[in-house]
Amino acid sequence: MFRLIIIFWVLVNPTLNAQHTYVVEDTPGNVSFSIRNFGLNVRGDFSNITGKARFDPHHSTNSSFEVSIPVKTISTGIALRDKHLLKEDYFYAQKHPVIRFISETVNAGDEEDLWILQGRLSIKGVTKSVTIPLRVKLLHDNQLHFSSEFKLNRIDFGVGGRSLSLSDEVTAIVNVVASQQAP
Repeated sequence: MFRLIIIFWVLVNPTLNAQHTYVVEDTPGNVSFSIRNFGLNVRGDFSNITGKARFDPHHSTNSSFEVSIPVKTISTGIALRDKHLLKEDYFYAQKHPVIRFISETVNAGDEEDLWILQGRLSIKGVTKSVTIPLRVKLLHDNQLHFSSEFKLNRIDFGVGGRSLSLSDEVTAIVNVVASQQAP
């Protein structure tokens, strides 16, 4: 139903009959993560997110997404841990200051507000192909809300070593608001 509403809105709104570019608005906690450490969930987030989304709900092949996350903005609520995560054995922020995602394909999912992004995720100098489920919600005329939750293996990206206490699996949580860029 939501997909039909977006498509209808695009068709009746002449300003949206073409692909438009949306710019990410940085808000606290818009990209966060959760990982198990010593049996407890550790949460954190990144700030100062930048990105652009070219989103065309009528023709998903015209859509693309690009997001950059400054590693140095990591915050887990414990300054000493945050400082440690920036070092070479984890994110190595001095050498790899940005986490970056660039979509390669965008396809409609099997639910009305669901889109499937396939693209390249780069963390700590390692680039891997990933599939990200993305939900899109129209907030009002010029804003969209993008949300997602997906899992990554931190070892695949060289973030930290093998550990008995720290899980390899990280859950990434994305909640981003993007505003339509003026033509």
